[in-house]
Amino acid sequence: MSVVQGNSQNTTYIKTNTATVMHFLWFVSALLLVLVFGLCIFVAFAREDAGKFHWDENGRFYYTVNDNKVTVVEFVDEDSESCVIPESVNYGKESYPVAVIGEHAFSNQNKLTSVVIPDSVTEIRGDAENLTGAFSGCIALQQVKFGQGVTRIGEYAFKNCVNLKAIELPANVQFVDVGAFQGCLALETVAVNSNAVFGKACFDSCLKITTLKLSDEVRLSDNMREKFAESTKLCNFVISASNPVYTVQSVDDGICLLTTTENENDTVVMGGSGAGIPAGVTRILDWAWGQRAKANLFVPASVQTIGENSFDCAAICTDAATKPEAWSVNVVVNTQAEKITFVAADGSEAEAYVYYDANGLVLPNYENLFPSVVSETPFENWGEISGGTCVAEYKSTARPTQSEIDGTLKNFLSDIKTLYLDNEELRQEFKFEFWENFKTLYYTALAINHPEDAYQYEVDDLTSQLNQIVAQINATEKDAAILENATWWVRLQNLVNACEQIDAADLASSVTTETKNKIHEKIVTANHMVEYHEKFDAETGNEVLQKLRELMETLEVNVGSDSRLAEEIATCENLHSDNYTTASWQRLQKQLAAAKQLTSHSLLVSTVRRNLAEARADLCEVTLPDNLVRLKTWISICRDLPEVNYQSTGYDRLMLEIRTLIARADTLINNTKVNSEISHLCSLYNNLKTVDNTSDYQVSAGILNKKSLPYFIAAVVLFTGAVCAGAGAASLKKELRQTQE
Repeated sequence: MSVVQGNSQNTTYIKTNTATVMHFLWFVSALLLVLVFGLCIFVAFAREDAGKFHWDENGRFYYTVNDNKVTVVEFVDEDSESCVIPESVNYGKESYPVAVIGEHAFSNQNKLTSVVIPDSVTEIRGDAENLTGAFSGCIALQQVKFGQGVTRIGEYAFKNCVNLKAIELPANVQFVDVGAFQGCLALETVAVNSNAVFGKACFDSCLKITTLKLSDEVRLSDNMREKFAESTKLCNFVISASNPVYTVQSVDDGICLLTTTENENDTVVMGGSGAGIPAGVTRILDWAWGQRAKANLFVPASVQTIGENSFDCAAICTDAATKPEAWSVNVVVNTQAEKITFVAADGSEAEAYVYYDANGLVLPNYENLFPSVVSETPFENWGEISGGTCVAEYKSTARPTQSEIDGTLKNFLSDIKTLYLDNEELRQEFKFEFWENFKTLYYTALAINHPEDAYQYEVDDLTSQLNQIVAQINATEKDAAILENATWWVRLQNLVNACEQIDAADLASSVTTETKNKIHEKIVTANHMVEYHEKFDAETGNEVLQKLRELMETLEVNVGSDSRLAEEIATCENLHSDNYTTASWQRLQKQLAAAKQLTSHSLLVSTVRRNLAEARADLCEVTLPDNLVRLKTWISICRDLPEVNYQSTGYDRLMLEIRTLIARADTLINNTKVNSEISHLCSLYNNLKTVDNTSDYQVSAGILNKKSLPYFIAAVVLFTGAVCAGAGAASLKKELRQTQE
């Protein structure tokens, strides 16, 4: 007892401190257990679903839930040709509306042809950083039905949907962002039902837009007109009959969209391709035509104001004395126009204007005056003005009847053959070239014996040319340029020149070597006699000339399928007009028509073949912008493909081809080469093999997922701490009890 009593003060101290630590440890243990319990409840029941991916009930796409709204993340039904996006999805025991189409949700789905977007969707997103969007690269997509709830179509949302033909923007759309429909090569019709704001290049590279449909509520702002200014083929405006603001009017070869309200009286809002300016118009708005403006656009003096960028053309013309100050145009304005009437050879009339600029008189282009003329039968020349009338050499596209051919040519040709072609004595008076040209025209005319084989102008033209030659032959005072000339050595030289134009390779196989050698010997003799003509008499010279001509007229030329002429004709027929300028192509067609009419009677086959070859060599190739845009679009489609979605072999080859193509882009100077490159890219694209790239979306199954795991680890650590604290407290309690005893 003495020991205990002697240490009472120390024992009391120990008991007090031990109890304090014990209670603290119990408190810590209890606190940690409460935290562990709270974390478990959070992990199990209160997990945040934002950013977590879920399957839809049909297993066609992944989605996320955020703020009680669904975002479609990835469409994975690669073999599907259509998709009707549901208005809502069921997750857990709740139903959530589908409100957003994610920035890559449907991109590069190359089999999808149609999509229906529900009214619940408010936004179709794009990826401005990567220049792609929700439906970008869907090359088979043809139809999209927008829900009425859509308010925004994001950046590049439908970029490079090359087969999308028509779109109708719903009434609630407020924004159509940058590049939204860029590269939609087949897009023809755009229907607008709201006064939306259009982003930059939203219709860039849309080559075929021809029709713009407007609801009664739409007012075309400067922003809208600017975005359609590059649509060079836009020619049709569709509005309802009850539209309170806009009307349409046909002018020249196109349609204008006008407004005739009290505040904007007689105003051109937009002009279609080929359209002129209606009479009486007083105002033209900004971006009314843009790149659609005609080359020879006439602006009447009644127009008081012209907005900026209305015409993207070289010049406009007006009957105003000077350019009005309110015309905000950056193009040349030709003034003091005079109205005249042009009369074509077929008797048709067309009204037009001539203008005066700094260089004098400016005539309108005949292609604009007579747009019905097809490219194969253009005017030859025109422009002579006399008394306010211009007579053009107009070639009608009409086909002649058999009776017209019979009455115009056949009887006439029969007389020509009897009176001229069979008259050997008469032929001796004219140069060899002149007579052979006459024969070529004769046999060409003889070949036109069916209405479906010729245009009316060909019959009229050949008849006219033959009449001119007959008149030259019968003229009392003949042109010295077509005569052999009285001096024998000059006549002989003319014949030698004609002989040397004939290529031996153009002769028929029936022409023997002996005949060729005789002609060669006569040519050598003729050249010698011409050089030393003072040593020979006229009788000897005329004798050599007569024998050489007889030999020449016995020659037959090869115009069969194995001839050089046939090869040249086939080469020319395989060319495409789209690759060449109009003028050079028309020159080639003229030579080609002459070459096709040749018969074995003509010795000018070498000259005709040479002229045809020269016309082909002189063709001026052009790079058509439309095809280059198509190529650029396909390059963009391929470059936008995510590498992780495709097997490396095909993908790497495609990327290498694109880099090589970009490096040699300057060499692609005609349609054939450009189309070949497009076909090659399409082939490589179609051979790509996809890989499964959906593992990143599969993170929401079970409690322990990627985002809940850290909370679980924290709970384990806290629980361990609680156990340790509890164990410590229990140990102290035991020690305290022993001390008390």
